[in-house]
Amino acid sequence: MKNALLEIQVETLPARFIAPALAQLEAKGAALLNERRLSFTSLKAHGTPMRLALIVEGLPEKSLPQELEVTGPPARLWKDAAGAYTKQAEGFAKAQGVDAADLVVIQSPKGEVLAVKKTLPGEAAPKVLSEVFPALIKSLEFPKTLVWEENKFRFGRPLRGLCALYGRKPLRFSVAAM
Repeated sequence: MKNALLEIQVETLPARFIAPALAQLEAKGAALLNERRLSFTSLKAHGTPMRLALIVEGLPEKSLPQELEVTGPPARLWKDAAGAYTKQAEGFAKAQGVDAADLVVIQSPKGEVLAVKKTLPGEAAPKVLSEVFPALIKSLEFPKTLVWEENKFRFGRPLRGLCALYGRKPLRFSVAAM
C-alpha cells in the first residue's frame, strides 16, 4: 500500500474560496477514485491561500477488476435452423474478443438477447491517478474564476505549479499547459 499526493500551487486565493475547494477536493476525489475502482483507506485535503493539497493513503498497486456483461443482438439470431452460429452471433463474439461458444442468452428489457460476461483487469494505480488528478483539478468550482493562459482553462486564481506523487515517484499529466 502506498500514499499519493496532489498539490496545486496557485496565486493567492481569497480566504472564502479555500474551505469549499478543500471540501470539493475530498468529495470529488473520493468519487473519481471509486468510479475508477481504486480503493483507499483515507483521503484528506489541506490548504493555504497559495496551496491546495490532497493526500490519499492506503492505495493498492492496481485498481479492482471489473465484471462486465455486454449485451448484443436478439437471442433468435444466435443459431440458424441447422444449429450453426449466425453471422450476427459470430460478429458480436468477435467484436467482444470471445468465441461464439462463450455467448449466453439473458433476459433484458428488450427481451432475450445474446450477452458475454467479461472481466476487465485492474489498471496500475499510477496510470489511474494520472487520469484522475487532472480531472479532479478541472472539476473544482469557484465563485469567480480567471482565465490566464491560451487554453482558456478557468480556475479560482492562476495555477503556478503542480506536484503529484504516488509513493516517491512523480506522476506525469498536464493541466492548463503545465
